[in-house]
Amino acid sequence: MTLKQISSAITTSRKATHSNDLTSLIESGVVKQLSGDQQQRAVARLLEVKDQAKVDSNLVTSLASLPGLTISPVERTRFPRDADIQITLLRYDIQCEDEQSLDRALNAVQASLTPLSPEDIGKQLTMLATLVVKPSGETAEDQTIRIKSLTSQLIKYPADIVLYAVQKVAESCTFWPAYAEFHKHIHWRIEKRQKLMDALVSKKVALTAYSQ
Repeated sequence: MTLKQISSAITTSRKATHSNDLTSLIESGVVKQLSGDQQQRAVARLLEVKDQAKVDSNLVTSLASLPGLTISPVERTRFPRDADIQITLLRYDIQCEDEQSLDRALNAVQASLTPLSPEDIGKQLTMLATLVVKPSGETAEDQTIRIKSLTSQLIKYPADIVLYAVQKVAESCTFWPAYAEFHKHIHWRIEKRQKLMDALVSKKVALTAYSQ
């Protein structure tokens, strides 16, 4: 069972953001808003790779190549007696005194967090509706409201991870899914990108405060 792939000619809303926190950072000037063209290119790249782990790996590698920028993961390792080693990413430590490199890093991570447009999410959910059993008695209007509600939640997350979540739900759910069915495929997959953004923003705030 395969959902229709979205073409590279994605329509991306300039106002679409992946989190309220990022919105406030953009409004405060800590993070620069990506242009519409930048958002479209970011989504196209995310959908071209089609692999969350590879996107994360490529992102860290590209950031590490920026002059004067050092990224160090801080992890906690556990050795359960009857299970495999468990490694938990706690945060990233950033060393950087070059504000230009820091801004480039912030743009790169923001690009990796770019969501699908509401229109494209709606198209994916509409296709999903044809593959699952809808609630008894649900009208076309009910379905439209349900899709809009889910879209308002899924637009918070990166395009590649949302598309993956919709695909997994299509493969595993018989009946029209609750939002929780999507979220369980999303929440842990965005961890690295979010922690990178957190670390870079903290460093940017510290550099800005120091220079004032």
